This record gives sequence, C-alpha cells and structure tokens, in this order.
Amino acid sequence: MPYLNFSQQVKSELVRVQPSHAECKQAELFGLIQSAGALHIGTKGPSIEIKTENAGLARKTVSYFRELSQSTTELIVEKETKLKKHNLYRVRLRVPLENDVLSETVINNILNKQVPQLSNECCKRSYMRGLFLGSGSIQHPEKAYHLEIRLSSKSFARRAQAFLESAGLNFGLTERRNDYLLYLKDAESVAVFLTMVGAHRSLLEMENIRIIKDMKNNVNRLVNCEDANIDKTVTASLNQLKAIEILEEHGVLKKMPRTIQDVAEVRKENFDASYAKIGDILGISKSAVSYRLKKIEKEAEKITNDSRKEETYEE
Repeated sequence: MPYLNFSQQVKSELVRVQPSHAECKQAELFGLIQSAGALHIGTKGPSIEIKTENAGLARKTVSYFRELSQSTTELIVEKETKLKKHNLYRVRLRVPLENDVLSETVINNILNKQVPQLSNECCKRSYMRGLFLGSGSIQHPEKAYHLEIRLSSKSFARRAQAFLESAGLNFGLTERRNDYLLYLKDAESVAVFLTMVGAHRSLLEMENIRIIKDMKNNVNRLVNCEDANIDKTVTASLNQLKAIEILEEHGVLKKMPRTIQDVAEVRKENFDASYAKIGDILGISKSAVSYRLKKIEKEAEKITNDSRKEETYEE
C-alpha cells in the first residue's frame, strides 16, 4: 500500500463519507466543482471537468454526476507526465440541459462561483467537505496546525470565507502565487473543521498527536525549570562557600553563634544540597537555613568592603 501523507489520509477518509440525502450530495458536488472544477471545451461540446490524482475522489465524482444529472459522464485516466508514478483522473460532465438538476452549474459554479443557499446544517457541512476535497490540504499535526483551501478567484474566496465564518470557522485569507488561500492556523479550529466535514478518524489521530506534543512541552518546561533551579542553587552555593572561606580566614566564623557555624559546616560538606536538604540534616526549617546563610554572606561582605576601604586609604 503506497504511503499517504496526513492530507491524503484525511481526503481518503472524506471520499468514503456518503451523505444520505440528495441535497447533501448536491452541496458536496457544488463545493468540489467550485474549488477544483473547470470548463472544458472539446469536440463533443462544453463540459465540466474535475482533475484529481485521488482514485476514490474520481469514483465519487462519477457517482454523483450520474446520480444527480441526466447528462453524459466521462472518466479519462492518464499517467502523470512529471513523476509517472500516479494516475491522473479527469472526470467530465457534459454541460447539463435546462431541466437538469445541475442546469445552473456552469454559470454559478464555474463562471460566477456563487456560494449556494443552504438552509440545512448537513448540507452546509457537505459543501465544506466538497471545497476541501477539491483544493484543500492540511499539514501533519506533528509539524504545525495548518489547514488551507486554495481558490483561484478572490471574490469567491471572500464569499467562501463569509460562508465559513457564518458556520463558526474564522478562516484567514491571503494571496499566494496568484491564488487565494483560506486558512486555519490553530489546533482548535482545525479540529472543529475536521469534525464538521466528517473526518473523525483523522481528528482522533490529530488529538493523539496533540496530547503527546503537549506532554513533551510540559516535560521540557519542567526540565528547563529544574535546570534553572540547579543553576541557581549552584551559584548560591559557590557564593556561600566563598563567604565561609572569608570568615574563616579572618577568624570571624568561630566567633559567630554555634547555629551559624553548624550551617556553614553542613554547607561545606554538602556543596550541592538545597536549603531543604540542609534543614533536614540540622533539623531546622528552610527559612532558618536561608536566614543563617544570608547572615554569613553579610558578614563576609562587610569584611570585603572594609578591606577595600583600607586599600584605598593606603594608596
């Protein structure tokens, strides 16, 4: 079985979604035509053409054309000329007659591209599914949360954006290489869209990846926090050891209260110990340890300052 990227997985799931009502199928087909359809002029007359490398989408399009239209449907299979690894499917529908259910398809979906008036929620979701199947893509959630629908018409892109916004989806709109992209860039919005169009299995996969990513981020934050705490403890310990050394050199430490001498001795023997660990050894609280070590540092600072003053006077 060939490898499918996440975007292809989502589309493979969506082509298997079969609406139960003809109105929903028509809405999905309209979305597909508006995002991927083109007007083809051939020897047999004008026709609507949808081009895709997705065999499942080609089959679904043929099925919808035959079910919803009285006109002739044609499926052409070609070898992709660039890579020569994939089949290219061209599905063509002869321009329908006036009494056909798709009689206004060419005008509304190919030339003017008007968003259809859909009253039922199921039809709106089917229309969204058609838009995505035609020209949508989604990035793998391990890399980023990004879903987009590429459209060739700016005016239609704005109308589609307004339609999607009315459904509760705040798509952004940007221009890229003469195309117009409707896009979502946050996990919550992408999840809502996948739910609405019926890509439930893909949604579960995305949510699993999101949970793992969140766990990794939390672990990294904890590790970084722990590293910062270790660095802080080591720096403080070095300063305290230096202060103890100064007090010992000047004979001050032995004149200080026994409680402070005890803390100094434990710090010397336990270079990397936290205040809590020192407190456990001496049977005192963390605040008491902190107070006594600060007392040591203050006394050492006084001695250092006095020494500097003496050096200044000598000069």
